[in-house]
Amino acid sequence: FTGDIKSLSIWCDFTNAESDTLLESKWYCEGEFVRNKQLFIDVDKPLRATSGAIYSSVPFTKGKWRVDILLNGQVVKSAEFFIR
Repeated sequence: FTGDIKSLSIWCDFTNAESDTLLESKWYCEGEFVRNKQLFIDVDKPLRATSGAIYSSVPFTKGKWRVDILLNGQVVKSAEFFIR
């Protein structure tokens, strides 16, 4: 990403998840924890995907970023990207 980024999001499909599953996104910049977002999955709702979005009033720090996606405390996916 380039520019003054003030929001980051990652979309997660939870079609096969069970109710009361804790879905969490943990965001890191240059290896340092920045913020997390927790969501409890409700399989009775029609929406089958959710966003682990985070927002800031000032641009996020430039550098190498990583987001980890956790289900019930266990990392299931990670994605790395750069803000330049």
